[in-house]
Amino acid sequence: DFHCFKTIRLQLKNEAAELDVLILNLCKVLIDYLNVGYISAFLTSEQKGLRSIEKLEIFLEINNFKNYEKTVTFYKTLQKLRSTGSAHRKNSDYRKLLVSLGFENLDEKGIFKALLKDAIKTLKNLSTQIE
Repeated sequence: DFHCFKTIRLQLKNEAAELDVLILNLCKVLIDYLNVGYISAFLTSEQKGLRSIEKLEIFLEINNFKNYEKTVTFYKTLQKLRSTGSAHRKNSDYRKLLVSLGFENLDEKGIFKALLKDAIKTLKNLSTQIE
């Protein structure tokens, strides 16, 4: 979806709603648009029922990607931010997650900037290992 790619950028306003949209679109591009069909070709029949991030983890591991754990951790964090943010913004799980990420003192712009830097670092790591 080209729209998702176009909207991934630094925040214009320091608003929770904009942060939610940016996180959602980053999740769509990095997680929802994973080529699960291709990844599944490397998996056993039991593994094919797993969620996309779990499939990615197995794929990266069996293909000997270095530091794949960091990639998977980032993807899981991003997914957790999507599921605990938004309507659940006042939820204690969301606040705990922000603290665990070191984001408790960041505003919305700072949070997305940190996430975007991590996303770029993750993609660079993966791209250097593709043959």
